[in-house]
Amino acid sequence: MAGASPTASISTTIGVAFATLLVMGGILAGPSILDCSADARGFGTCLRDRMASSGLLAPDGERIDRPAVSAEGPVTPEISVSDAVAVPIEATGWIDARAAEPAGAPA
Repeated sequence: MAGASPTASISTTIGVAFATLLVMGGILAGPSILDCSADARGFGTCLRDRMASSGLLAPDGERIDRPAVSAEGPVTPEISVSDAVAVPIEATGWIDARAAEPAGAPA
């Protein structure tokens, strides 16, 4: 791939990344899917029980309280221009210093 175009290189990278995710998903979820496909209680029930036993979901009897969500954002106090404090800008180091251009400098 020494002379490959950048588009081909990016496409190959994305393809390999997708294949890697697909293989990892199969390795991690494959055994559970195979075991639950033959379960008499049902596929969804078996998968939910497995996820609850591993700690990914809350068990059936438990309920997790969620905080109330409000459409309004946090209230911020209004600050008028007269209340604002003017802070003078001072150079605090060489990088903040304002330099003056020499008189004969080209534009």
